[in-house]
Amino acid sequence: MTIRSIILILFAFAVTQSANAQCLTLDNCAATGTLDACDLTPNDPLLWNDPALFSPFYNTHDLPEVPFDGNDRSATNSCANGTTVRFRLFLDLDGNGTQESVLQSTDLAPAGSVWFNNAAAPNYQGSTTASFDNRPVTATDKYQFAIETTIVGNVTSAQLRWISAANPGVFVPVQLPIGIHKIQWIFTDGNSADVICEQNWLVKDCKKPTVVCLNGLSVNIMPTQVIELWATDFLQYAEDNYSASGNLKLGIIKSSESTGTFPVNPDGSPRLKVVFDCSELGTQAVELWAIDEAGNADYCETYVSVMDNNFNCAGNGDSVSFTTCAKTWCDQAVINNVYFSIGGFYPIAPPTLQNVLFNDCDQVLYGNVPTGSLTITVGKDDDVVNGVTVLDLVKISKHILGIDPLPSPYAMLAADANKSGSISAFDIVELTKLLLGIYTELPNNNSWRFIDSSFVFPNPANPWAAGYPQNTLTISNILPGDTLHLPFIGIKVGDVDCSAIPGFQSTIPEDRAAQTLTLPDASLLAGETMELPLSIQDANDWIGLQVSLHLDPQSIVIESIIPGVLPGMTADNIAQPQPGTVNAAWFQPVPQHIASGENMLTIRIRALQPVRLREAISLRKSSREGIASEGYDAHENRQALQLQFRENNTVNQEPARIFAPQPNPTKANVTIPVRLAQPEVVQLEMIDLTGKILYNTQRLLESGAQLLDIPAQAFPNAGVYGWRVRAGAMVASGTIVRY
Repeated sequence: MTIRSIILILFAFAVTQSANAQCLTLDNCAATGTLDACDLTPNDPLLWNDPALFSPFYNTHDLPEVPFDGNDRSATNSCANGTTVRFRLFLDLDGNGTQESVLQSTDLAPAGSVWFNNAAAPNYQGSTTASFDNRPVTATDKYQFAIETTIVGNVTSAQLRWISAANPGVFVPVQLPIGIHKIQWIFTDGNSADVICEQNWLVKDCKKPTVVCLNGLSVNIMPTQVIELWATDFLQYAEDNYSASGNLKLGIIKSSESTGTFPVNPDGSPRLKVVFDCSELGTQAVELWAIDEAGNADYCETYVSVMDNNFNCAGNGDSVSFTTCAKTWCDQAVINNVYFSIGGFYPIAPPTLQNVLFNDCDQVLYGNVPTGSLTITVGKDDDVVNGVTVLDLVKISKHILGIDPLPSPYAMLAADANKSGSISAFDIVELTKLLLGIYTELPNNNSWRFIDSSFVFPNPANPWAAGYPQNTLTISNILPGDTLHLPFIGIKVGDVDCSAIPGFQSTIPEDRAAQTLTLPDASLLAGETMELPLSIQDANDWIGLQVSLHLDPQSIVIESIIPGVLPGMTADNIAQPQPGTVNAAWFQPVPQHIASGENMLTIRIRALQPVRLREAISLRKSSREGIASEGYDAHENRQALQLQFRENNTVNQEPARIFAPQPNPTKANVTIPVRLAQPEVVQLEMIDLTGKILYNTQRLLESGAQLLDIPAQAFPNAGVYGWRVRAGAMVASGTIVRY
């Protein structure tokens, strides 16, 4: 045998050995066990929804679907002779626990569907399909299963994806229906040798339901000395990503008995109620649970206040009666719409009354308090402008300047608008903003303060020096059978002269117009502007004026507001809290003489449509509409204000003009605006295309802005008509289109 022959034999043997070698090894294939694919997303009714599909958990043909990430597998080829990959996906789509359907990458069903019930067929050949993509898209946009392959060196990775014929290069994450499925990855080298990675997957719903509790209940023990409460008594709402709200099961348990799991009875049924007895009076915490059809559960915690207002629990002792109410500090008028919260510390029973509204001082309340302490908290934070006027600002200014100190500690507390523990110009600023409507409530204070009526200020000239019991009252050493009287003194913040109306049935003082404000009157066309000086008609000595004007926002736009000539009048004294409202508050600590005709402010307006000013502007007189328009003279007497309109001699300085018809084209009547420099006889004619006069009218119009109305019957049919208007020396004409 020659050397050449030996070499050829050795080469052939090496080639044969290489062909028989195992080239592929799996890199990340779990050998045993089932992997989880967890879903926290809502169900998509456009995916995996078909009559052939079924979920026993949810009793539906619309299978919940789960994003199926993390299914990538890879193999390494040590022979470097090329690697291909394919898959088989075994699915349980009818919910019976058997993977009856097989999807192969080499034999895919039509786009948007999978082969159904083909596991027993030779080579998994399918003939029946089930839809998994019901999106309203074209056939080329329907999803199809595919493999996203990545090759790095001699490592080939594969991931199960969706693609569409319209976008074959765009890979979309797969979503599989809930169930136990299996995927086989088959890697093949260049010698047609296979390695297989087979993995079972449990695709499941992992999201807990959302359950929201009501914010507490208050109940009374029944004559049986117990009270039963059901889970639904505490439920605000419950929802889940898959289970319908009606399919969620509820359970309830006392927080002290909770095990951290869904509460069940000994027989396994949901625990639907809790029972409280006389030993559990007071605030009790409970957990309200919800569990979905897949067994996911969550809870919210709330409370119940168990009370015994009807004295059904034996041994609670004698009752205590008490009356409570609030009255004003200056005239002892009963304050209505005051809320009282009763609390305290008792050896047996908790407080039995919360947030009760009292409007008189004759109501008697009863509580099971044989001994102990009783605490009452009082509050009222409505009608914040009630009683606050420029006269209060005058009095606070005099107090700060030392001209006339406030007469009582209650008035001083009322003046402390920013609750700083003192009286300063900052309080005036806060109350001015409140009066002007810039504030709807005081930023650092309530509308009312309340003090125990029996409290005596150690230093009446400085009520803040030693502190005071604000808004609370505590009674100690209560004995069975006691009758308690627990009145409060109410202080309306900002009202230092005690002009607030505390009674619900009280009436607002009658307005007797004693002083007059004036505005110019005019008729404006759309787009025209005008400055309106608000003037005081009669001379007088004043310390304060407050005014609220309403300008119809549908007809007028307020472009600017300019302070007038009153002493100390600035932009800070004026506000426009909402469109169409102008509020002004002017005051001085000493009387100021205001001459007749002096301006308080000037408003620049623009008309949005034809408008007569006296019909679009009014003066608010009642505090129920905002601040009342009123003034205070040198003797602090209240003077109601009225508004009068005066003829304006400058409004018609613009040139006389005949404007174009409005609207044009039209389907009904038409108006032609005109502006006259003086009274004129105005003639209007309507003609057809032949020159025939269809409508002719003459009328005497006053100077200023006027409107000529052309009724629809003047040109009843669709077409083109001519119009002509003659006013003195002016003549204008044109056409109107009727459609």
